Amino acid sequence: MSHPKTTLPYNPVADRMRAMIGAVPAEPMEAAPSTERAQREQAMKPAYCRASFQIPQELLREIRDAVITLSGPPERLTMAWFAEQAFRHELERLRTSHNHDQPFPSTDGVVRVGRPVGS
Repeated sequence: MSHPKTTLPYNPVADRMRAMIGAVPAEPMEAAPSTERAQREQAMKPAYCRASFQIPQELLREIRDAVITLSGPPERLTMAWFAEQAFRHELERLRTSHNHDQPFPSTDGVVRVGRPVGS
């Protein structure tokens, strides 16, 4: 037999959180000094961004199967790592075959969309 769901006139957890937040001083606290090593690691860490694109369902299913199968030790594969390595590998191939192993020139950042010319 199930009991009817009851709601409390107050939320004790939220009340405790409000009390804790209210106790925080208005002035921001000075951050603890970072170690030199932590600063170097932060400076070397690349900035990441989110990308969205479409790929064939069958390809995505096969990639997911591989990543899930190899997600444990020793590989510890992730979708993000897999995608990054695939992009790096293809970019290196394109540099070699089309740009004499040199980085491509910087552009305005606008990707052309729509049907390719001549199709």
